[in-house]
Amino acid sequence: MQISGVQWTRYKDGLTPPPGHFAKQLKAEPEAYLALSEKLSAMIEKSRSVLPLIPCHPEVMRQYAAGAKIRLRYLEQVLNLLKGIPCSGSEIRQCRTAFAEYLAQEQTRDSADHNARLIFDPMIEYAESKIGGETA
Repeated sequence: MQISGVQWTRYKDGLTPPPGHFAKQLKAEPEAYLALSEKLSAMIEKSRSVLPLIPCHPEVMRQYAAGAKIRLRYLEQVLNLLKGIPCSGSEIRQCRTAFAEYLAQEQTRDSADHNARLIFDPMIEYAESKIGGETA
């Protein structure tokens, strides 16, 4: 939550964080994000091993599997950014779009888009600042 736009003020949620939020958080707590990188690696491996075991029927399980795949992509992107591995803004945008579509099953389209932006936009801004300004 600290590197996304969700409750970045610690008082309110639903507000877009300022530019540089992701980078500022990484710089402020490098040890915490090193530990997070290690946890993310374990979560990614567990997700990869469990995904093939999810039955694809009925529809609920297909949707669950789709959500799990989106989460895995998100975790991989966060881990790459934490490790300093370049990640393109367009790749993160694709994940944001997939996440918004997934959320739109239970939220209004506007809410789903807004909530996806809160999570992914700080990552996009950070990634693009590291690779020289790739834009939408």
